Amino acid sequence: MHSLGKFLKTHHIHYTEQCLYKLESFMHIFLHWNKTHSLSSIKDTQNFITYCQDSIYPLCFIEPFECAIDVGSGAGFPALALAAIKEHARFFLVEPNKKKAAFLKVASLEMGLNNIYIYNQKIQDMQYLKVELLTSRALCSMEQLIAYARNINYSAILLYKGTNTVQEAHCSYRKHTLGKMHYIYKHKEHL
Repeated sequence: MHSLGKFLKTHHIHYTEQCLYKLESFMHIFLHWNKTHSLSSIKDTQNFITYCQDSIYPLCFIEPFECAIDVGSGAGFPALALAAIKEHARFFLVEPNKKKAAFLKVASLEMGLNNIYIYNQKIQDMQYLKVELLTSRALCSMEQLIAYARNINYSAILLYKGTNTVQEAHCSYRKHTLGKMHYIYKHKEHL
């Protein structure tokens, strides 16, 4: 976790030692579950740290928020990594897969996160919810996500996209890159 602390300092992202402890707990529970349940392609510590860095990096360029929803939370990226750093923000994690939703619950408890609310359902089935930030990592196109999240009142959207899907971002979106990860950030009124 030393390299993660160095990364956070380099990018001027505020954190405490408790945050790093929570991320280390996340790593241990994730690697243990992933061996049995195939949550993701992440197989080792270094790959896990890279995913955490990818998840947390947007905190250096997005506006502050106190409430977020993550759609397709799966293995916990970006939501659990963000929740470990943004300890006072509330996070609603939406994951329809029962196995992955169970993992998210166990991981958030093991990490000592009390700012996580898990919904084992599709985003389309969510009741009205008001948040400041909607996030999603490689789930679907922005247009599909906006359609699926019709019951969610959000102020901004943050998409984590791989190199093959960044072309969907129109030139008016704020785009950032870290390694192979592309980030698309946009306020709702500009969608």
